[in-house]
Amino acid sequence: MRQIMADGKELSNQVVAIGNPLLLTGGTVTGNITRSGFGGHYYANDASHTGPRIYVLVDGSAAPTSPPAGSLVIYHAA
Repeated sequence: MRQIMADGKELSNQVVAIGNPLLLTGGTVTGNITRSGFGGHYYANDASHTGPRIYVLVDGSAAPTSPPAGSLVIYHAA
C-alpha cells in the first residue's frame, strides 16, 4: 500500500510538471506545430479567416465555388 501511494504521488508530480495543456476549445501556442503525417499547420493571419482551405486542382478545373476567405487555390498539370 505504501508503494502504491508513493507511485500515485510520483504520477501527480509528473502531471503537474506538464503545465497547461492546449484545450480542445482553443488556446495559445507559441512555436511551430507539427502534425503527424499531414505536413505543416496552415495559419491564417487574419481573424476574419475562420475557415480557410487549400485547394489543389488539376489545371483547367473550375474554381471552387464560394471558398472561405483566406483560401488558397493551386492548379497543377495533370
